[in-house]
Amino acid sequence: MRRIRVILAAALALSAGCNWFDKRKGEEKITPVSRGGGLEERPAKDFVGYLNRQAGYVNTVRYDDVNVKATVPGQSFVPTLRSGLMVCQKPRSFRMQAGLAFGGDQLDLGSNKEELWLFVKQPKPTFVFCSHTDFPRVQEDLPVPFEPDWVLQALGMTTYDPAKPYQIEKDERSRTYRLICDDTTSTGQRIRRVTEFAGGTSEGSLPQVKRHLMQHPDLTGNYTTVAIAEILRVQTMETASIPRSFVQVPTQVVLEWPVQKVKMELTLGKVKLNQTEQPVLFAKPSRISDTAPVNLAEMRPSTQPARYGRSDLP
Repeated sequence: MRRIRVILAAALALSAGCNWFDKRKGEEKITPVSRGGGLEERPAKDFVGYLNRQAGYVNTVRYDDVNVKATVPGQSFVPTLRSGLMVCQKPRSFRMQAGLAFGGDQLDLGSNKEELWLFVKQPKPTFVFCSHTDFPRVQEDLPVPFEPDWVLQALGMTTYDPAKPYQIEKDERSRTYRLICDDTTSTGQRIRRVTEFAGGTSEGSLPQVKRHLMQHPDLTGNYTTVAIAEILRVQTMETASIPRSFVQVPTQVVLEWPVQKVKMELTLGKVKLNQTEQPVLFAKPSRISDTAPVNLAEMRPSTQPARYGRSDLP
């Protein structure tokens, strides 16, 4: 069986310009966080509170126009996938589809409360899935690490625990703040989450939350960045639940997996917030392009250690 060639979606960010912590359109102009020439000291609770307010505004994000441009090692040309769909809904439901005008669907990624799956048509139709319970022991069979919960975190839909120990780093040169937290995923993996904020108020198409990074620790205490979501452009939208409350919805994002040297640029349009989605959207298909799904957990004995990028996958 051949190695999967697919890029797993994940990482976007929702944010809003508020005080920049609590901005409301139509009110007097907000004073930037950056004053005088240096960045102000800000406690971690300001950043955590800001992110939690944003997460509270959004239950579902839907894009009805998704273009995907990818860079993959060993492939000199990867066609841009167009006219796709991407939907993310709490608590961990996700669906992304994209294709070619004369090639049909090429990519299908999904997650619900029980399992996640992926389908890629090139270079050979491949359709694999696993339960969230089995994910920790099979994830390294995939070409890039894919943690479904991190997708929601990158989309700005995750609530941060204010009781956890956070650090704030200021970078005067790049005019940014970094919120840092050592954490554990829902599958028990130790990680470090880094969220980078613009130092002053960002308006128009400029993002307030600029990047999300996920890092893995090694035995020496050093950290390796395994996933990056860089937000380049956003669209400010008013929430329906709370009057005069706004979120910055990403419309151009670059996702990168440095270890695998995989990069994907997403151009996202026709945005909808908090609309009701049918449960069937997040149900794993029985077949895609005449290809039946294969359970990754059944391909790996429970005692077999993980090996990154197995070549005997479909």
